[in-house]
Amino acid sequence: MFAINPWHLYALAISERFLPVFQSYKRFDAGIRALARLYTGYSEDARSRLDTLSDIKSEPCMTHPVLSRRLALRLTCVLVIVFACGLALPWLYRMLSGNDNNGDPDFSRQIEVQFSTANSAGMAWAFYPRARQLQVNPGAVNEMIFVAQNPTDKPMKAQAVPGISPGKAAAWFHKTECFCFTQQTLQPGERIEMPVRFIVDRNLPGDVKHLTLAYTLFDVTAP
Repeated sequence: MFAINPWHLYALAISERFLPVFQSYKRFDAGIRALARLYTGYSEDARSRLDTLSDIKSEPCMTHPVLSRRLALRLTCVLVIVFACGLALPWLYRMLSGNDNNGDPDFSRQIEVQFSTANSAGMAWAFYPRARQLQVNPGAVNEMIFVAQNPTDKPMKAQAVPGISPGKAAAWFHKTECFCFTQQTLQPGERIEMPVRFIVDRNLPGDVKHLTLAYTLFDVTAP
């Protein structure tokens, strides 16, 4: 029989005592190594993404100049349109108001405009112009005031209907504001002053020296 060395028994006892500790350490070491591998892979992936972003930022963007040129072109077009509309506004105003006179009165000519009024049957209002005639220059804006008064004891509504003579001059007489555009309502005893603004066209035929603007007043009060 062989002899047992006491040192061998002592070493065996120590190994058996600390074996669980060694095994736990190995498992812990394996876990640490696994985490390290994951961290290393994540770090490499993150670094690669950051490098890609850095490369993108470092490359010159070729679309910015194109966008800037397009924006500048659009702004230029808008400014041109606004400027053109500003230039066209006076012409549009003259066209809409029926006064295509280039905005300049013709001081070399004078036209006599006469004003007359009449009431229809049964119309009791007083109705007259402040002046019976006016000397005007073609192309100039003129104004005449008409007065109306309701002498009755009840409210009344009236409508003025205009007329121009001679008839061939009607196309050259432009009213820009007129009480005849709307109906007028007066309370008992009420008096009002009503303006009419007009322009005699510069293109009025040269043989027309006199015009008459006549109004007939109608009672349109509801029964």
